[in-house]
Parts: sequence; structure tokens; C-alpha cells
Amino acid sequence: MKHKFIWVLTATLLFSTTACSSDKKTADDTAKNEATATVSSTPTEAPKTKVTSQYGEVSLGDYKNLQEEKLIYTVTDEDVQNEISSLIEDFIKQKEVKRKSKEGDTVTINFVGTCDGQIIYDYEEEEVDLLIGDNILGKQFDKKITGVSAGDTPNFTVNYPESYEDEDLAGLTVQYRVTIKKVSEEEVPELTDAFVKKNLDYDSYDDMKTKIKEELESDNVAQSENDLRESLLNQVIQASTVEKYTDELYASCKKTQEEEYQYSADVFGFDTVEEYYDQNDLTEDKREEELLDFVYRTIIIDAIGVQEGLTVTDEEYKKALKQYVEESGAENEKEFLEVYSENDIKGWILEEKVLNFLEKNATVTEKEGTADSQD
Repeated sequence: MKHKFIWVLTATLLFSTTACSSDKKTADDTAKNEATATVSSTPTEAPKTKVTSQYGEVSLGDYKNLQEEKLIYTVTDEDVQNEISSLIEDFIKQKEVKRKSKEGDTVTINFVGTCDGQIIYDYEEEEVDLLIGDNILGKQFDKKITGVSAGDTPNFTVNYPESYEDEDLAGLTVQYRVTIKKVSEEEVPELTDAFVKKNLDYDSYDDMKTKIKEELESDNVAQSENDLRESLLNQVIQASTVEKYTDELYASCKKTQEEEYQYSADVFGFDTVEEYYDQNDLTEDKREEELLDFVYRTIIIDAIGVQEGLTVTDEEYKKALKQYVEESGAENEKEFLEVYSENDIKGWILEEKVLNFLEKNATVTEKEGTADSQD
């Protein structure tokens, strides 16, 4: 399983920034698979360059005269405050209050929900905490438990529209019988210098704000750079045609894909990977489409490397291996190489070189990014 070291998820995201490894073959060494990638059909389409690489044959679209916008994101005071709020979540306590509930309070309830005489929710014996404003059971429900006190027993009906986001409730009329057990409000610690130094590993409150802003700015720079390079590479992929790819490449990418899916299923607590597929609507056709995207990406990166004579030296490999070992938390190179192969590492280095080449040869215009574009 290629996820002993979690950091690689950010360094080599499947289908977006990583190239899977495959034993070196020429186009004539192995059985080929026919493949087609999306091709630009504009009248001014630039001529393609046919390249044979270790993974197959590609007709490369133009990759030296690309144009793209680079979004620049500004860190706001709100961004810093949101990060601080996230840091202190574990220190926030719920304090029971003897008053009517309001938005932002947590209301502890027992409830039963019925539809057409059938029970669809039965929490009569089990207490449930609902944060007013989260609208877990809809805005109408939250409105009905606003302005209530411990001991109240509101009974009400909620009509869920057909467009309601929870498909299990969409279009239903549900009768709720509720008992209010208690009302609680958040007790947020005062962010004194002493509290910050003791619990959050910063020297002071001001030091925390300054360093968080610097960290967010660094993250924004990295995101801007990554988004730009990904967009440039996607332009090349869209303008290129994968003529043939090797069975070895397909099998290697498929193995990596399956490992990624299994890892995600484990992380999110699914009993089987099939349950993960169902939950995320990953049909066999969609998984195959993603797999071919992965294959195309890998072979096009390699083809650009071949065309431009980009190679990985032993010195570059050793330097990168040392860096990856340090960043991953592996005890030594041997442990790291039990999970990732030399081909994996060289693939990451080559990809970095190709992305650098695309950016260096592109016309890039900077533009202020928005919160929506950052998401």
C-alpha cells in the first residue's frame, strides 16, 4: 500500500500531480492499446509533434506557447481569524444555560420523526446534540427549536421541498415530536498570551497572528503556483492525442488507482472499497475514465521530457530521495524505499521539470483571485 507516509497525498495527488511508474519499454517492445485524448478542433490548431516514449506514442500539441492567468490570493483578517478559530476548537467547552435557545446554541434533544405513520427517526431514548444554524434537519426544524428551554416538548411538521439536499428527506412531510433536554452555549477561552503560549505553541497572541498569516500566505503562493502549472499541463493534454500506450503503463496506473481508492475507503471508515464507490458514485465507467486520464497524463509528461531532453541525474535522484525521506518522517531511505520505488521518485522529479518547463515558456498574466476561485 503506497500510503505509509501520508505526506505523499499532498505531494503526488492521484490524477492531478503524480506519474505512476512502469518498467521501461519502447513502443515496439510490448502490446499496444489504442487510445484517444480530447483534441482541439479550432481552425488554427497548431500542428502536433509525434513522440515515442517508454510508455507509447503521443501526438503532442503545442506546449511552448501557452497562455494562462495566474490567480494571486490575498490573506485577509477573516482568513487569519478562521484559522485561529480552528486551532482553538478543542479548547471550546459547552456550558449549559438556563434560558431560551438562540442561534449558535447547542440544543440537546430526544425526538421521533414520522412520515405517513412510519417512523423514520427514532431518538426517543438517545440524546442528540444539534447546533442551531447548522440546519442538519433543515432550516424549518432549526427555527422550531429556537426560543425553547429545557423541558419544552414542541411538536411540529416540516415540509421538505423536492429540491432538498438530503435525498432521503426530499419531498417528504415529516411530523416531529421533540423533548428539549438542555440548552448549551459555547464557552470560548480568552486568548491571552499565557494561554496561547501554553496551548498553541506560539510566543504570544500577536506572534500567533503574525505566523498564521505568514503560513497562509505561503500556502496561497503554493496554491497559485500549483493551479497555474496544472492548468498549463491540462492545456497540453487537451491539445494532444495519445496514439498508443503500453499494457505495463495501464496496469501500473490501475494498481496505483486501486491503492488510492482502498486508502480513501479506509480513511473514511468504509468496510469495503465497493461501499466507497457507491457513496461517491464511482461507477465502473467513471473509474475507467479517471484511469485513462491518469494514463494520458503520465505518457504526455514523459513525452515532453523526451522531446526536450529532460532527464534525471543520479545526483538529482539522491538529493530528492533525501528530501522525501526527511519530509515523510521515514526513519531512513530503506524504509521509504519499501513503499516507493526508484521509478516513483524519478517520475516525480521529471514531472517537476516538465511543469517548470511549461511555466517558463508560457505567457502568464497575474490576476487577483477570489475566495470562490480559491475553492
